[in-house]
Amino acid sequence: MAPRLVLVLSENWTLTTGRDLPVLVRWAREAEDAGFDAVMVSEHVVLGPDAGADGVMGNPREYALPGNQDPFTPWPGSLMLLGAIASVTARIRLAAAAVLAPLRHPLALARDIGTLDLLSEGRLVVQPTVSWSRDEYAAMGPVFPDDDSVSPLEPALESIPAQMEHLLSP
Repeated sequence: MAPRLVLVLSENWTLTTGRDLPVLVRWAREAEDAGFDAVMVSEHVVLGPDAGADGVMGNPREYALPGNQDPFTPWPGSLMLLGAIASVTARIRLAAAAVLAPLRHPLALARDIGTLDLLSEGRLVVQPTVSWSRDEYAAMGPVFPDDDSVSPLEPALESIPAQMEHLLSP
């Protein structure tokens, strides 16, 4: 099996700024033309002071950890950005990495994922996860998951497949 090539477009915005979205869309098109297998976009909704509580890393290409990130980093809507990329590509997979499911209503998230899957003609790969940022939860409203007995992903993981099936069925 040949190695898989994935272009990570958003991690710490080391390739361009998080505000130059047309260039990210263009790079995704160029990655497809160059034979890459996927483009990946990760997300935060909003970061707060806890993002940089341990001091912002000096080299933005270092591994981003909770507490060493710039809280003013722009995070454009990942699913919207992938929708724009879907409109200019035909083959490359669209990886929605770190979709923060507990910060969105499960039905709205299922609708958005299903819509993007239809737009991309089945090229979407989704990685639902949780945020490590207490400030992000506080800004968005859900309670930070301190209790390990219930996964904050459960509502999304239970409703997304059924909602997508409803959306995608003829």
